[in-house]
Amino acid sequence: MLTTQFRKWFVLGLTVAAVFASPLSSARAVACAVGQSITPQDLPRQGRDTLALIASGGPFSSNRDGITFNNRERILPKAQRGFYREYTVRTPGVKNRGARRIVCGGDQRAADACYYTDDLWPAEFQDNFFIGNVMTSRLNRDRIEFTGSSPRAVELKDFLTCEDPWFR
Repeated sequence: MLTTQFRKWFVLGLTVAAVFASPLSSARAVACAVGQSITPQDLPRQGRDTLALIASGGPFSSNRDGITFNNRERILPKAQRGFYREYTVRTPGVKNRGARRIVCGGDQRAADACYYTDDLWPAEFQDNFFIGNVMTSRLNRDRIEFTGSSPRAVELKDFLTCEDPWFR
């Protein structure tokens, strides 16, 4: 899949519950096929803040925090549907949710494992919008650019094209 080659995930060396039950200096790295292992202290400050919110049950800054992460690209270890939950890691200077996430598996306050990514959407696709065009069997990709307060759509290369007449 297209997004798989861009994604980089790091496994946190402690479960969320253990982050606060033991000193961070004693954090142990866990081997992970997903990517390199990191400890909570390796996260940006906003990531550590998000871990603290997860461990305490919130309140979260986004109403999308705690939603099911479906693992559609199968990058994270296989688990039953609903096992993973995603949480926003705030990005300084970004007004929307940004691309940084922590995804935890299992019970929210005693997660089995947590994963961090700083590029949920690769830089190439950030601030783009995608429009399904059923008439031309394409998934168009555009970017909004502002001149002062005036938006302008900039047409980019199609994200996907298809020869199938039943493409929807």
